Amino acid sequence: MNAPTAGFIGQAVLRREDYRFLTGNGQYTDDIVHQGQTYAVFVRSPHAHAKLLKVDTEAARSAPGVVGVFTGEDFANVGGLPTWALGDKAAIDTTFASAAHVTRLEYRNNRLIPNAIEPRAANAIYNRSDDSYTLHVANQNPHVERLLMAAFVLGIPEHKLRVVAPDVGGGFGSKIFLYAEETVLVWASKQVNRPIKWTAERS
Repeated sequence: MNAPTAGFIGQAVLRREDYRFLTGNGQYTDDIVHQGQTYAVFVRSPHAHAKLLKVDTEAARSAPGVVGVFTGEDFANVGGLPTWALGDKAAIDTTFASAAHVTRLEYRNNRLIPNAIEPRAANAIYNRSDDSYTLHVANQNPHVERLLMAAFVLGIPEHKLRVVAPDVGGGFGSKIFLYAEETVLVWASKQVNRPIKWTAERS
């Protein structure tokens, strides 16, 4: 057995992936364009925590180039996103209520907003020939995204959903979850039978 070499110790090691990024040859989710590509726009309420009573979609449906308009009512039979809760809230509340002493602390925490180079982005396409979906998404954990979206939200077999994470322009934890936008895109790609892309704005 040869003794370990010390050739790399203390020496700068060049990164292999830098060349393609520095020469503009990286491929991010927003770079992917499918044949017949369509684009999603999400209209969000300007009022926080407001109760939405009605959505008027007539103008949107008649706008040039629009191939589909969907509201929350269209997703009534689609499972909700996972709550990421841990533990038994009722049992914890009971324990605190019966405790001999409860210490309460009030503290302030700084707001933390991960701000990646590439905003969140997704591009979903449905294949009628085998009833399958492919999702290109800027996500740090595509395997978990596929599991949660297929089994727990859309109710489709995992092998019918392929999730591809191309170059992800930073995430810092913000791109590790399953979000509503990419879930809607996968569902809607079958409804309109077109690939659908959405890229978040920086704001």
